Amino acid sequence: MGFTKLHDMPEGEIGVYDDNELAVESRTVSDPAAFRGAVNADVLADNDFNLVKFTGNLRRSDGRHEEYGGYRVGLTGNHKGGTLRLEVRDEDGSKKEVAYFDANTAFIPNLQATQSAGKVTRFYTDGGKFCINWQDDTGKVTGIVYDTKGTTDESKWIAVGRVPIEYF
Repeated sequence: MGFTKLHDMPEGEIGVYDDNELAVESRTVSDPAAFRGAVNADVLADNDFNLVKFTGNLRRSDGRHEEYGGYRVGLTGNHKGGTLRLEVRDEDGSKKEVAYFDANTAFIPNLQATQSAGKVTRFYTDGGKFCINWQDDTGKVTGIVYDTKGTTDESKWIAVGRVPIEYF
């Protein structure tokens, strides 16, 4: 089907692409296509932080939408800076914030961490090349260091070191 123009703008156009995509196309590189969502500053309360939200939803047969992931662009606590929050739906149906960014903070909980008895026991290096798995099944707290070979498939990991804890 390709692109079908719906509206012409001075430096671009709005249209649909194929059968289910909305497209904003720019005619210049210096003025790229953009979407703007805004909240009127006059109605923004001190505890309001979200400005715009984009979500991926599953439309149920009864017409309800269930959010499975998305991002929010908002304000910092003092309303002077911007934030970006990424959220996903957990298998239990709850929403979880998996990343938060502002000009001074980048908080990304380790999504590759596995849980044992409700506790995170594995921690990955920034590049994901190594993982340390904390264990106490031998009676002593020990960290086993693995070369992950860049994969989360544990069958391909190679143990390359041990970090024993010396008690005081």
